[in-house]
Amino acid sequence: MLGQTALALFLVRGLEVVTIDEICDAASVAKGSFYRYFEDKESLVDALVVPVERAVIAAFAQCESMVREANDELSLNLAYQSLALSLFPVAMGHLDVLRLYLQERSAPPLGARVPIGRLANTVDEGAIRLTRVAVEKGLLHVEDPRISAYAVVGAIERLSSAVLQGRLDASPIEILSTLIRLVLEGVRAPGLRSRPESAVSAVSASSMARSSRPTSASTVATKPKTPAKKGGIKK
Repeated sequence: MLGQTALALFLVRGLEVVTIDEICDAASVAKGSFYRYFEDKESLVDALVVPVERAVIAAFAQCESMVREANDELSLNLAYQSLALSLFPVAMGHLDVLRLYLQERSAPPLGARVPIGRLANTVDEGAIRLTRVAVEKGLLHVEDPRISAYAVVGAIERLSSAVLQGRLDASPIEILSTLIRLVLEGVRAPGLRSRPESAVSAVSASSMARSSRPTSASTVATKPKTPAKKGGIKK
């Protein structure tokens, strides 16, 4: 309850502005109950972000393994496709956390934003690592993999914001297909054969549809935190 209540407040007023007192009042719980579960506001945000972060790390690891095995554009497409299919249900299952991430990502990663900054770094580093592997294998051609990776991450986040704000009503498959095609056509290694078919022609629409049941907010574990060994709780 605390996590969902806090998340709703963060999305309306901003992460930095909302206080612990306001979260407790909105959730109708005593402030002491808050400190049974969380050290501070940062630890609450961390509890919201960690499930998403773990899923993102796993998805990038799987994709990197596939990119290392890829030997042509089709297999590279399939690797990127697998990343999208892994991340899509994560996003749909944690829509409000995604909204919070997009809302707060560009702000300095200080205080309660530290978990958001950590997730942003995980995404950036994962994208850079994938690009470097593809370049090393001769599947992509780009002078600095960071430039390509940051551009792709920025495009994906901008598209996500447009969808969540109702400014883009294209299907996930159409968005994914167009994005992968634009990326690969722009940084394809010289001599790598172009494939005219859609990058995600092998994706079944039903595989995404099964994962497209959004939830309004992530469920935060309510297991009380382990009491501090020294000095009690800082308020």
